[in-house]
Amino acid sequence: MIQIVPAHTKKLMHAFAVFPFSLYRNHPFWVPPIISSELASWDKTKNPVFDHAEADFFLAYKEEQIVGRVACIVNHTEVNQQGIAKMRFGWFDF
Repeated sequence: MIQIVPAHTKKLMHAFAVFPFSLYRNHPFWVPPIISSELASWDKTKNPVFDHAEADFFLAYKEEQIVGRVACIVNHTEVNQQGIAKMRFGWFDF
């Protein structure tokens, strides 16, 4: 069974950031991200986009092992300008 867990702690956000290293480790075209840059871009106190947007990050576990991740993002400025209720997904890796 797959369990979805919100990544609400520093430890879980770090796990969110490093998960692709195990998922794509043998893929010849994978270029690993800079972990500190990824974490800074997701930090709601450092990234000014979060003044008008929100995001939640989730990890998928199977038998206590991370098997996936996804971010759910709402940009309220875009929603208000377009008058369309919408969101997007990012970092969708399984």
